[in-house]
Amino acid sequence: MIDVFVKRPVLTNLLFIILLTMGYFSFRRLPMEAFPEMNFGTVIVSTVWPGATAEDVERQISIPMEEKLADVNNILELDCISTPSLSQIRMKFDENLKNEDYEELYKEVQNKIQEVENVPDNARKPRAILVETQDWRPAYSIVISGAGDERILKQYALLLKDRFPGLPRVMRVASAMPRLKYRLTAKSFVTTD
Repeated sequence: MIDVFVKRPVLTNLLFIILLTMGYFSFRRLPMEAFPEMNFGTVIVSTVWPGATAEDVERQISIPMEEKLADVNNILELDCISTPSLSQIRMKFDENLKNEDYEELYKEVQNKIQEVENVPDNARKPRAILVETQDWRPAYSIVISGAGDERILKQYALLLKDRFPGLPRVMRVASAMPRLKYRLTAKSFVTTD
């Protein structure tokens, strides 16, 4: 086979150019996305109970919630973390399922958390989130900065944060922790004895 290509260099070069051209045009037609929509088969259920101890959260929220959620099909892992004021349950489903199956399981999880009884009155409503790639990439990041009073900037940020959820096509608004910026000079590192 190699002898054929060695004895006919024109044919070899022509075939190489044809394959290279076909590869180029095939590559250009491939659908590409910077962030393709992917479902990780994970649902996170969070319940906030302000002022509760970790033991109370576990006993009155996490354990009853886990017992209900254990009935959901196709669960590979069911982890729970109870901290002061917060119960967080992570459910990992079978990875061989289709996106539609994950959506159905997500709806089933939402129904199961509604069935949990005797949740403390001052605990907030449990929230279930189906983890997808869109949850990790913000569409817009807004930075508010200025030389003015920090309290005024925070009030303005909170005002904006409260107004955004009412806008069409806004799914979620999150705010980052305030960042502090320090400017240090070489003299800051010099110690005197």
